[in-house]
Amino acid sequence: MKKWILGLIVLLTFVVCQSAFAANEVVVYTALQESDMVPLAKAFEEATGIKMDYVIVGGAGQVQARILAESKNPQADIFLGGSAEMHAPLAQDGLLVQYRSPRADELDEIFNDPEGYWQGWYMGVLGYVLNTERFEKEMAPKGVKKPTTWDDCLDPVWKGLYVHSNPSTAGGAYIHLCNQIFRLGEEAAWEYFKKLDEIVHHYTPEPPVRLARVLQVSLYSECLGPMIL
Repeated sequence: MKKWILGLIVLLTFVVCQSAFAANEVVVYTALQESDMVPLAKAFEEATGIKMDYVIVGGAGQVQARILAESKNPQADIFLGGSAEMHAPLAQDGLLVQYRSPRADELDEIFNDPEGYWQGWYMGVLGYVLNTERFEKEMAPKGVKKPTTWDDCLDPVWKGLYVHSNPSTAGGAYIHLCNQIFRLGEEAAWEYFKKLDEIVHHYTPEPPVRLARVLQVSLYSECLGPMIL
């Protein structure tokens, strides 16, 4: 049985709990994509000789919810992915253990939790993801311009073509929400999202970039950004 779940880490090589050493295997719940996890697992196993069994749960909020649901019988050793806001509540509930990587000093302290419950190891870019093939075929001939600002997606031309993830389950969507509050102020930001809601086709529980090929949408916002189908 897995005893501990560790917060976000700088280098996975340095984060293996005692149960993982005993079993020669570490279980990782992650909000990252398969393309991220395959090379990461390979490098970790080569560096440590310990097998990484990773589970791509979905968005960071979904990982958080699963950890909470399994709190009486933890099944994972590591929570990988998501912003600090997804990790801090788990620490408050006693579901994370403190850890400071031997390489923590190589990072700016802003990326290290002073209490040692999480550690940043990448910076994401928040922006739009545009289905350029569909845009060039269906939108450009109508004179529609590609969006270049957050406010551009309030244009009614994108109504029904925009997919957004749920801020309560997807870290990128939560960051997008915070970004608009920082940009506009809280009151104006909520007005922005009311208008955006009229444009959005539907909300996904995880980052819609993973569903882009299936949905054939035009635009979405993700961390890399929202999504326009």
